[in-house]
Amino acid sequence: MGEARRRRQREEEAGRRCKEISRARFNLLSMGTRSPMALRCEELPWWSIDEETLIGVVGRDRVDDDYLWMVLARDRIGRFRCAAVDTYLKSRQVAERRLWIEMTKVVDDGEVAAFG
Repeated sequence: MGEARRRRQREEEAGRRCKEISRARFNLLSMGTRSPMALRCEELPWWSIDEETLIGVVGRDRVDDDYLWMVLARDRIGRFRCAAVDTYLKSRQVAERRLWIEMTKVVDDGEVAAFG
């Protein structure tokens, strides 16, 4: 099996494990985490994995018209905070797939507590 096929299978599996959540749910979970710079970003889909152990968002930079993803994990007192981010991606689909891969990797590696 080629590397491209393995990567596609990992992305598909990760996509099945991640669940899209509503904007309202994401806002409730991430209350108080957005900075003023977030206004530059149009938030697109919001995601969770493993009963909301991690949550994530894909966004489009309104200035540069590129995409990003961000994973949020709980900090020591239980609030969601940014734990990982990747920017300058060429499409929403690429950003979603990379978000899914990152979230499943953290959960599968058992690194959720250390990730936040």
